[in-house]
Amino acid sequence: MNGKYLLDTNIVIALFAGDPDVTDRIAGVEDIFIPAVVIGELLYGANKSGRPAENTERIEKFVSDKEGEKKGKIEVAKVMKQEEISMTIIAKTSGLSIEEIKEL
Repeated sequence: MNGKYLLDTNIVIALFAGDPDVTDRIAGVEDIFIPAVVIGELLYGANKSGRPAENTERIEKFVSDKEGEKKGKIEVAKVMKQEEISMTIIAKTSGLSIEEIKEL
């Protein structure tokens, strides 16, 4: 399947859970975009979970490409005004500074 998908928080959580309906649907997708606010919601949930460090690491790996390898073109959708608002929300809910958020 070709195309572009914009994922919401529930779909990302379903991916983490290995939901076959979701994984099968996006298996051949060309580009996947994740809004900054979704990352904020995921980080908020990770910090409220019983395993905050493990869940935060999982989110960071999902949205980044630290090894320099493409992990299926995952990009964070950014719009300047939305990004500023989202960073403020993420900072308040995750305990991270805006500088730390920009590094994600």
